[in-house]
Amino acid sequence: YSARESEAPWGYKLNKNWNPEFVIKDNGVVVKNDIDGKDLILKDEIDTRKITVKKKVTGNMGNKNSKFDITLKFSGKGVPDELEYIKSDGTAGSLKVVNGEVKFKLSNDESVTFTNITYGLSYQITEDESGSIGYVVDYSDNANGTLTDDEEILITNEKTYIVPTSADTNINVLALTGIICAAMIIFITLKIKNRKEV
Repeated sequence: YSARESEAPWGYKLNKNWNPEFVIKDNGVVVKNDIDGKDLILKDEIDTRKITVKKKVTGNMGNKNSKFDITLKFSGKGVPDELEYIKSDGTAGSLKVVNGEVKFKLSNDESVTFTNITYGLSYQITEDESGSIGYVVDYSDNANGTLTDDEEILITNEKTYIVPTSADTNINVLALTGIICAAMIIFITLKIKNRKEV
């Protein structure tokens, strides 16, 4: 006989290879394969995916040197104890996963790719609001979901100061003039009234 795996455990790749021939005797005893005399072993590799997170800072008030705090959270079967990563500048290493979360920082045009993440895990990307005050934060549609393919997630931080136009300036001047005139009229009216009473 030869053997091949028909279904792999959760989080593992299906081994589609036919394994060496072996013999089953009438009494049910399995004889070692005829090629190298070793036991019949079916090996499965862990099925993994990658997540890449990119940062973009836009707007005339956006600080492109700021580091923004980001959290990648996992749930499900096979949450790793640590994640290997490589950044856009070529630096690589690993980060501990604590309570299903890994934390890191990115600035404008930086990215980080996490590898060897278990297939089928649920994930979610969030940015610390305390470091994003004054920014409009926008996430790509795949910022959370179930990991069945390699994912590339974009986080955009936008901060823009709108310069007043001449029309806005004229309106503000007219409004201020109106307020001053009204105040003067009230002042004069009260002064005249006080004189009459005297």
